[in-house]
Amino acid sequence: TPEKIFFCIVFYISIKIHINIENIIFSNLSIPSKYNKAGSILRTIRKILPVFEREEVLSKFNLIFIISNLEMKKEIKNLKIINI
Repeated sequence: TPEKIFFCIVFYISIKIHINIENIIFSNLSIPSKYNKAGSILRTIRKILPVFEREEVLSKFNLIFIISNLEMKKEIKNLKIINI
C-alpha cells in the first residue's frame, strides 16, 4: 500500500511538472478510501519535499497538499500547515 500511494502522488506531481504548472495541488480525496492512510501519504510527502528543496530545477514549483480527515502525529520539516 505505501508503494501505491507513493506512485500515485509522485506520478501526479510528475505530470504537473511536465506540463509546467507551477502551483501543484494534490488532495488525498483523489485516493481510494482503502488506501487513504495518513502514514503512507505523510511519509510520501516527507520523502519528496527534500528533493524539491535540493534540486534547483524543481524549486520553482509550489506543492500544495489538501489533506482531509487525516491526523498528522509528527510534523513535517519545512511544511507550512493551514488548518481550516
